[in-house]
Amino acid sequence: RIMRTPKPPTITSTFLFLVFLSHQIPHTLSLSTSSSSRVLCVGETLWDGLPLGLFLGGAPTNVAVHLSELNVPVSVAARVGPDRLGSEATRRLKSRGVDTSLVQHHPFLYKKDEALSTGLVVAEIDEKTRDASYVFDTPAAWDYL
Repeated sequence: RIMRTPKPPTITSTFLFLVFLSHQIPHTLSLSTSSSSRVLCVGETLWDGLPLGLFLGGAPTNVAVHLSELNVPVSVAARVGPDRLGSEATRRLKSRGVDTSLVQHHPFLYKKDEALSTGLVVAEIDEKTRDASYVFDTPAAWDYL
C-alpha cells in the first residue's frame, strides 16, 4: 500500500501553466467577478507531510489556489476520502475562494467495506545528505477520480 520514490513526481502541465501565467500576466491582474469565464483544475488534492507539518497540496489544487489569489474564478474537480483530511481540504479550498462543488466526497469502495482515504505524501529528509524521498500512501481517493 505504500509506494516509495527517490524523487518527487514529474512536473505536471498544470504547474507549467501556472509558471507560464506568472511570467505572462502582471501580478496586479484582476479579472472581473462578473465574467462567465472560469478555470477548471482537475486532479489530485492531497496532503504533503513535511517536517514542519501537513500542508494542502497537489499540483491542480495549488494552481486553483494561486489563480483564486489573482481573482480568477476557479473550480477544482478532485476526489477526497470520507475522512477528516478530506473535509479539511475542502474547507481550506473554500476559505481561499476556490469553488469545490466538483470535489467528490463520497467513498469509493474498491474492496468490500473499505473506503479510500484522502491522499497523503510524506517527505523524508536524509539527515546526512539532506536529500528528500517521498512516501505515497496508495491507492488514495484521487487515484479514482
